[in-house]
Parts: sequence; C-alpha cells; structure tokens
Amino acid sequence: MDKKEALIGVAIFLIVFTTAFLIYLNIREKILYSPEEILPSLEGISFDTAFCYDDDGGLDYFTKSTVAWGVGDGEIHYSTDYCVSDSVWEIGTLFEMHCLGNDFKIKDMKCPGSCEQGTCVE
Repeated sequence: MDKKEALIGVAIFLIVFTTAFLIYLNIREKILYSPEEILPSLEGISFDTAFCYDDDGGLDYFTKSTVAWGVGDGEIHYSTDYCVSDSVWEIGTLFEMHCLGNDFKIKDMKCPGSCEQGTCVE
C-alpha cells in the first residue's frame, strides 16, 4: 500500500467516524430524554392492543413532545421529537412524532426557520 492509498483510507475513516458522531449528537437528546416525566399516567390503557398517545395532541412543529405507543405486544415505547442535520436531511429538519388513530407515525418537516432541541423556531 502506498502513501496515497493510506491517506485515502484515513480520509474515509475520518468521514465515517465524523458522520457517526454527528448522528449521535443529533439523537442523543432523544436517547437521554425521560418521557415519563411529562406524559400523563397511562393507567387504564391495555398494552395488549395497539395504542398511541401524543402529549402535544398531534402535528405541532413548535412544541417538543413525546409519543407513547404500543403494538399490542405488552410493551410501551416512547419516541420524542428531534432535529436532524446530516447528509440525508437538510439542516433544520424536524422529526415530528405523532399518532394517526392508534398508529405511531413520524413526519419529517423542514422547519421554516431553524430546528432546535426538537422544535421548529421561526
């Protein structure tokens, strides 16, 4: 392997590492977020059937929210709105979690201004 091939290998490694790190930075808030603090009690909801609850009531791009949802397997899942800015989506793109009936959905939305901490900012 000559010097040029070694430099290309190092450059590819740095690009992959940097991309992975930037993706982590974009989703770390989602990973570290504690949705149990803001969701109401889910008492009375059967986890043996599909359900979905959005604490901001639906598609609200200017309010960060968490969706509690299940597919009927007895598990409860939490997903929180978050901003992305990587090579796939434009800077300022919001991933808005919401419900359509009892189904959990994700909508990607280019914010009119910027996207900060899971909400659009004008």
